[in-house]
Amino acid sequence: MSCPGSQALSVRHRQCTRDSVQALDDGNHISLKQPVGTTGSGDFSMGFDKTLTSFILLCGDPRMIYTSPDALFPPPHFHRPPPRLWHDTRRDPEMGSLPPQILGVPGSAGKIDAGKLGHLFRAQRSNLEHFFDHLDLARAADFAQTLLDAPGAVFFSGVGKSGIVAHKLAQTLASLGFARSAFLPPVDALHGDLGAVFPGDLLVLLSKSGASQELLALVPCARAKGARLLSLTSAAEGAGNPLATLCDVNVHLPLQRELCPFGLAPVTSAAIQMMFGDTVIAALMAARRLTKEKYAANHPAGKIGKSLIFKVR
Repeated sequence: MSCPGSQALSVRHRQCTRDSVQALDDGNHISLKQPVGTTGSGDFSMGFDKTLTSFILLCGDPRMIYTSPDALFPPPHFHRPPPRLWHDTRRDPEMGSLPPQILGVPGSAGKIDAGKLGHLFRAQRSNLEHFFDHLDLARAADFAQTLLDAPGAVFFSGVGKSGIVAHKLAQTLASLGFARSAFLPPVDALHGDLGAVFPGDLLVLLSKSGASQELLALVPCARAKGARLLSLTSAAEGAGNPLATLCDVNVHLPLQRELCPFGLAPVTSAAIQMMFGDTVIAALMAARRLTKEKYAANHPAGKIGKSLIFKVR
């Protein structure tokens, strides 16, 4: 197969299981009519126009990512080393070591044992008691006072499960009506949403490790906008927790261990973040002397609204 004004490209492929290789260029569709191959390795040639902007190989191994055609066909005046046709994510230090593709049908789901479930609940209670016993209340009070005295808006941000908790806390604080509060997605913030932040605003960053790259990238940009930075982290303060060092106020949320069998999924740390944040917000409600009438003004619907606004005779 060839295209006018094109040059041939020879590709070494592995485990191609789809029936075609597709090239997309400004809506034009080019497709091989015959299967490329099924297993092992082989060669095929295909013509490409030099202006081709997208090239997609449909292969069965998701770990293999195709390099952009711009790297294959650079402008004549631009010289660079020969590109790697394939990029193996298993060797990418940013991605870590990825396991091989797992094939086959999962086994039986099994059954939940009430005794083992009770053991997990007791273990989680122990984890939560560790948090309450080791929390620095003086530091927590400083954090709460900073929120209470905020002259501007209060933004919350986080990544992954910490981001979900941050979103919830922002919504709860906003519902009280005495502080402008919102969730600031860290990636979106770096692509324009940082415009919502003004001098004097607070930015609360939630991160179990204190090393989330998205938040670390946001810190200098938010500080340049004049925001004051607060963080909630569970890792020990030091070199392994750069976020705690970079922020104006950091509260260490003591974490004994994650309840996850691998000790990885944030099933305990996320609960600790939620409890701490909601407890601080309850303290703000008391300090502000928030009345039911003011609270009801922001909850006209639902069971809360009915219980506060409508009176039964």
